[in-house]
Amino acid sequence: MTVMPMARQQSRMCDEALVVWSRYGEALRERERLAGGMAWKVVKGREYLAHYRYDPLRGGKRFVSKGPRSSDTERLMKAFLRDRAAFDAGFPQIRDQADLMAKVAQVSDLGRMPVAAGDALRSLWVEGVLGGKALVIGTCALFGFETEARARVDDELLRLGGVGLLVDGQAEIEEVFEGLRRIDKRLVRTDADRLEGRAGFYFRAITRQRVFEALDTSGELDATQLDAVAWALRADPRESVCFAKDGYAVPLMTPGPRACAILMAARHRVSPDGCGDRQATAIAELVAQGLDEPFRSEHRQAFGELPDGDAEIFGMRA
Repeated sequence: MTVMPMARQQSRMCDEALVVWSRYGEALRERERLAGGMAWKVVKGREYLAHYRYDPLRGGKRFVSKGPRSSDTERLMKAFLRDRAAFDAGFPQIRDQADLMAKVAQVSDLGRMPVAAGDALRSLWVEGVLGGKALVIGTCALFGFETEARARVDDELLRLGGVGLLVDGQAEIEEVFEGLRRIDKRLVRTDADRLEGRAGFYFRAITRQRVFEALDTSGELDATQLDAVAWALRADPRESVCFAKDGYAVPLMTPGPRACAILMAARHRVSPDGCGDRQATAIAELVAQGLDEPFRSEHRQAFGELPDGDAEIFGMRA
């Protein structure tokens, strides 16, 4: 058994923390929308409304035109100032609640994800990059699934050396990496699809096509298994929330439990040197407990016995 239910008190604290996060997360996105300011700028003798904000990656202010001065842009300016004033008045109380709840989450041992990963993923979510441009896959997704199920996965399965992100193409990789470097300029690009930070902690963004091609050309998967992989790569995004070790909530967007389990199982068949089999088994246990719809019969058949025949994956026998 790789999964255990949360203690009742811990589960209750989790429920309360998620209520606080729903307000705080909404406030963080509103802060992002209202970041910087608006001003009238004269260009070639004509006034334009510009939304400006500081660009930490390139330095200095970045301006985005909202159009020439008109009744519409004047209303836009008034609405921005009104919304900004309302936000400035209400945000401190929401932030204080989030700070207090983070301390409670720490004491309740809800925080599991490394802080560096949590800060980065939260910022990508606030900016709309996570979910809109990228989905979390691999070990990182497990943090969200266990919290969603009010369960605990073996610590050994949650050892995180980096964050895996699934994207559509190279343009999305560039956008994701730009967002990450706005958060931490010390991140260094060590490969076309990889950023590395302190102590070797990395972020890897990989395209759906590259994932499929790597598994296909390995020669280790049959047609039924590749069909399951193709399904997993097309799965609809699913939102969940976990907690970083500092107690703050971290929103995640993933392809969903079943899709992540299929990708883990497929990768383990190609490279059986990690714990992808046990991670897939843990997710299968959570699915069986009601986290998601049951696995399709063809997917269960595709990834039944492990290569060594000692255990099942979607049958959950570990």
